[in-house]
Formats: sequence, C-alpha cells, structure tokens
Amino acid sequence: MWSTRTNYRRKKQLNRNLYSFDNTFQCQATQEIKSSSEDENRSVTNIYDDVKTSSDLEINQEDTEDDSEWIDEKKSEAEYDERIVYEQMSSLKRNLTKKEIATALIILKVRHRLTTVAISNICRLLRLLDVPNAPKSFSAVKRLIEQEATDKIKPDVLNICHSCNSVFKTTCDNQKCQSNNQQIRSPNFLKFLLKDQIQLILESENNFTLYSQLPSLSNDHIGEIQHADWYRSVAENENGSNFITLLLNVDGIAISGSSDISLWIFTFIINEIKRSDRYKLQNCILGGVWPGPKKPSREQIYAMLKSMTDELQLLENENVYIVRALGNQMIKLKVFLIGSTCDKPAQAIVQNIAEPIGKYGCGRCEIPGITVPSRKGANHHIRVFPLSSESNDKPQCRSNKNYDTIMALKNPTEDERKGYLGQCALRFLKHFDVGQSFLSDSLHNLYGGAMVSIVLFASSDIDIIVVIIYIMGNFRLF
Repeated sequence: MWSTRTNYRRKKQLNRNLYSFDNTFQCQATQEIKSSSEDENRSVTNIYDDVKTSSDLEINQEDTEDDSEWIDEKKSEAEYDERIVYEQMSSLKRNLTKKEIATALIILKVRHRLTTVAISNICRLLRLLDVPNAPKSFSAVKRLIEQEATDKIKPDVLNICHSCNSVFKTTCDNQKCQSNNQQIRSPNFLKFLLKDQIQLILESENNFTLYSQLPSLSNDHIGEIQHADWYRSVAENENGSNFITLLLNVDGIAISGSSDISLWIFTFIINEIKRSDRYKLQNCILGGVWPGPKKPSREQIYAMLKSMTDELQLLENENVYIVRALGNQMIKLKVFLIGSTCDKPAQAIVQNIAEPIGKYGCGRCEIPGITVPSRKGANHHIRVFPLSSESNDKPQCRSNKNYDTIMALKNPTEDERKGYLGQCALRFLKHFDVGQSFLSDSLHNLYGGAMVSIVLFASSDIDIIVVIIYIMGNFRLF
C-alpha cells in the first residue's frame, strides 16, 4: 500500500499532467481547426499518447525514488536500533508496589513532558489492563509521592512562650516563667531536623567535593569558597578531619498588605556542592518556618535560632554519612556553619544589633556613624558610616572577641554596647564569627549603594558600564 507521501506526490503530478494536456490540446486544436477532421483526430490522438507516455515515465520515476527513500529510511532506523544498547533486565516475579508505579509515572512525566491528563489516562489504561496496585489518577500518584516525602522529613511543631520566649512542645519548662500558656495561644514554629536533610542530599548529589580532594592552589587565586582564608583556617583547625560547611539565610515576607501575618524561613545550603547546583531547590536545607501572626521579635528570632544551634553543635561532632559522590561510601563528617547571608533588616535581627539606619547599625564594624542630609538642601537625614582618610586608626571590626567583652559588661552604656541589643544565638557555634561571618548584603550595599552613586556621579554612560562591570567581576570573589 502506498504511503501518504507517495499518494500526495502522484496526485500532484497527475494535476500537472492534466493541466499540460489541456493546454497542449487547446493549442493544437486551434492550429488544426482548418484541416480535415481526420487530421484533427489524428493530431489529438498523438498528443494524448505523448502526454500519457511522459506521465507514465515520470510516475514510474517517482515510484522508484519513493521506494528508494523508504528503503533508506528503514535501513537508517535498523542501524539506529542496532546502536542502542538495551539493559538486560530480568522479569519481575512480583507485583509492583503503588510507590514504585507512582515513581515510574513521575519519571515518565518529567522526561517526556507529559500533562497531568496524560498521566491520568495512563493510570486508566493500567487499571483496564488489570495491573495490580495501579493508581486511579494523577492525583493519587501525587498523594503517594508527597506522603513519602513528608514521612522522611517531619517537622517538630514548637511553641514560643509569650513571657520568657522559651521554646517548648506542650508547656513551658522554664521554672522561672510565671505565664499561663494554656490561656494565651503561643505562636507556632516548625523546626526541621538538619541531619536527615543533609543525609538525603549527600545520598543523591554527584557534584560534591571535600576540601581534602581539592587540588593545591596559590593563595592569590579564589575560584571557590574552599579557597578563601576563612575556610582554610577551618581546615587547619580540624587537623585533617573531613567536614562540610553550611551557609545560612534568614528572610521574611508579609502575606498581604492588609494583614500583619508574615512568613519567615530559615534555610541552609552546603558549600561543598558545585556552585551551579548549590542553590537548587533539592539541595536546600529547611531549618525552620515561622508562620506567625506578625513579624517575630528579636527575642523570638533568638529562640528559634537557638533551637537550630543546639542541633548544629551536635553536628559539629563526627557523624556517619553515606556520600554518593564518593562511591556511596560511609564516611565520618563534621558539619560547621561558617557564614550567613541576609538582607540588612534581617541581619540586624539575627545579629541582634541596632537597625541599619541607627547608631552603631553597621554589621561589619563598630563605627557609630553620622547623620547627613539625604541630598543637597533636603531636610531628610540619613545615617552613614564613613571612613576617615585623615585618621591613622582603622575602624574596629566586629568579632567574637569584642562581642564576648561587651556581653561580660554589667549595665553598659550605649557607646559601650557598640549597637548590641542582646545575645546572638550563632555565637555558640565553633567556626562562626558574629562579625565577619555575616556576609555583605548585595541588595543594599552594592545595587542600592555603590551602583546608585555611580549612576548619580558618572560623567557618561560609558563610565557607568565600565565601573559596573568592574564591580560585578570583583564582587563574585567575596
């Protein structure tokens, strides 16, 4: 039976032949109209025979080309099939479980970009074929997968006392607290176990490199966080022990403009994962979630962070993990939090210092700052933290040593506190510095600070582009 393509070609050729026959017949008939009828009939017959002969030749040629093309296509398909190496799989002697079928359908959906309707139709087909444990629809598949995920990572629902800000599950266990937690509903906080999530990531991630596996590089080259001085100091202090490091982010958002309800999320990432994969959703560690009735206070942020640092202190000791990137070996690893990246308002709460626009509001140094007009001739003033070029004294940077000294003071003055409003929960960690471990905020420092100044004071567009390229190229090294 002819293919659709061959039928189309023959129909098209037949139309061309009929058009050619009509035109030729009309011309010949006009020229011979004055001749005898026998000559006219003979002329018409000859014309028809010529056209028919040429049509047959062209059609036969088209058939030959189609047959040759069909043979070539079949030959290429056969060669392609021979190149495919199929994995030898033994036939299953048991029925697939619901979880296995659901997982296979999800993989099929992602790989072939199928719609949810297509997956539901496949489920109906499986049930028509009497496949045991076949799900009814895509909704059933989704429920199975979500249930499996939630079974592995279950949060602890904790409460924060209104009076003493202690974290508890049922009742406040602080003996000095006199509040009645049964009368006042305490805000909830969802706390997720970090160790289980770290294990799940290490079991599935291939792009993972320990510090001991890195090639030796010169001190003036920084291509990754492992090449930084702070990271190398951690490696030296651990005396050859295998370890991984974490980076913390804390941020919140208001649910709506007409409500005080806010959502605050505490997330971690593993620095030893390749940078292109480090921030993917499957590699993010969820530390906690605050679905509170309003923005959490500094005391509540401290209580939530303290519950995480208690677990992080346990992870600083060696624990056994299965690492896929190392051939699924079971190795002992230490886990250290070495940095935190937040925007300025969130950093001030986590660091427990004054607001960024207040006195001693800089999170990197202990400069009180000065107030200046926001622009020339304006009545609105802002606080800035300039470095004096005339002074030989460098500004005192925030550090664990200075923090401990300030916390040991009794009834310190505002200038003695250097902006600290209370304790920082991250100080309890071994390799976290309450000053230098808080990384620069690119949103406010770079984009809203340096680049705005460049745009305002640059003399031309070319100057703006050159300086921006320079800043962006060097900022990635921090």
